[in-house]
Amino acid sequence: MTATSGTHPAGDLGPPARAILLGYYDGNTAGVMQFADGRVYRFEMPDEEAQLSRRGWPPREFAFSPISGDALDRLESALGRHLTPNGRSGG
Repeated sequence: MTATSGTHPAGDLGPPARAILLGYYDGNTAGVMQFADGRVYRFEMPDEEAQLSRRGWPPREFAFSPISGDALDRLESALGRHLTPNGRSGG
C-alpha cells in the first residue's frame, strides 16, 4: 500500500476510523488502525530506514496485516491503565 500524502493510506481500505500509533518519525511508522467498516490492521513501514532517508517522492509505503477485530479495543484497554488518550502518563 502506498501513501498519498506522506502518511495517509490510500487504496481500497477506506478512511481510518481510529488508530493507536506505535511508531512515529516525522509521521506515522507503525501502529494498529481500524477502518470505518470495522476491519482492524496492524501497519508498519517496511524498510523504514530507506524510506525515511528519502525526501519527497515516492510517497511512503506501508504494509497492512489483518488482525482480530477486537485487537484495537484490547490494546486501548491495556494502554489505558498507564496512559491518557493524549499519550501522557496517567499516574
